[in-house]
Amino acid sequence: MKVLVINSSPKLDYRGRLLNALGDTDLIRAKPQYTDKLDDGNILDKISGLKPLPDGCLIIVNDHDRSTPTVRIVKLLREAGILVHPATFILATGTHAPTPGETAWKISGAESKDTLLVHNAGDEAQLVSAGKTSRGTEVVVNHALKSAKQVFTINGVEPHYFAGFTGGVKSLVPGLASKKTTAQNHRWAMDPGARIMHTTDNPLHEDLWEAANLAFSTQEVTTVQLVNHGSDILFVSAGFLRPAFESAKDAATRVYGLGLQERVDRIVSIVESPLDHTLYQAQKAMENAKHVLRDGGTFILVATCDQGIGTAAFFKRLQALGTPENVLKSLSFEDYQFGDHKAFYWAELAKRVELLYTGDLPQDVINSTFMRKVTVGDLVTLVNLWKSQGDRILLDEAGGYSAVYLQGN
Repeated sequence: MKVLVINSSPKLDYRGRLLNALGDTDLIRAKPQYTDKLDDGNILDKISGLKPLPDGCLIIVNDHDRSTPTVRIVKLLREAGILVHPATFILATGTHAPTPGETAWKISGAESKDTLLVHNAGDEAQLVSAGKTSRGTEVVVNHALKSAKQVFTINGVEPHYFAGFTGGVKSLVPGLASKKTTAQNHRWAMDPGARIMHTTDNPLHEDLWEAANLAFSTQEVTTVQLVNHGSDILFVSAGFLRPAFESAKDAATRVYGLGLQERVDRIVSIVESPLDHTLYQAQKAMENAKHVLRDGGTFILVATCDQGIGTAAFFKRLQALGTPENVLKSLSFEDYQFGDHKAFYWAELAKRVELLYTGDLPQDVINSTFMRKVTVGDLVTLVNLWKSQGDRILLDEAGGYSAVYLQGN
């Protein structure tokens, strides 16, 4: 199957139209909780304890599917005298499509004196074996990581629906891992312990750290871990990887977490950029909020999806199996194939609630994902109807980043 791309010019502003139409409507709202953001002086103070990076240091940065303000951090590292020598930058794409060259230079912060690499999980020439974890994950990573003398990472930390959080070790694995390694690790997403904002006793999260340590000792990795909302940097933790990540994940919980005392009847989730570009990424908004939606409720996913489906393995599974019941019967940990966890989660939600979609994807595609397409006007009418019925409605203004949970769970 070819990846579907929707050419929508200009890109429709679903977010603006919806928020304008709903105005100050009395809804439960999920959005990032912060009043202050860090200026450059604050960030320089935070990174001042880092040692200068040696010549040729491998610097791992995020790809175009993440909102990390990498260029700003790199600029400040140079200003602080931490990044002086030529370095090797590598974009940790994971299993995403490799970032095109011009875009890679633009988002990496690399200069002409530096070397810039873009990881490709499917390019065998880039990959080398590093061993096997105790859970059976065969660790194959980019040879630049395995041969590095010093590793430095820049990453954003946000809630993640099965890894617990983004950031941290994910720069190394799956960021610089093979597709096979990622698939073997991601089968653990089928385990109940793989949960949003949970890292203790999370088998997938623990397997990531073990896998990364086979490729390069994470105790020797230095880093800048940050919490950001778009271009706003809200928190920075610099130093060795594990403690910096632990500090940043606590901050991410404060910024993006929202605890409710009881379930809601409807969720309207407006997916934030860049997660709104593909259905593959937009699903994170569903997973991050579904736990507070009652059985028989309604989830509305608002995402332009101007770049189509994205990585299509999960979509093929939904399309081939045809019904949520068939998906749930057919997919398992034992017979896991790449993307099955996404298809399984999708079908699980579709079986217990109504799924609606507002965006650019055509109806036939939406039908294959067990959703019904509605316009912005239809959606506003529905919200007003639900309000008149006394329904509890959650409006997630930061879909894919917010993490909404039931207090006490």
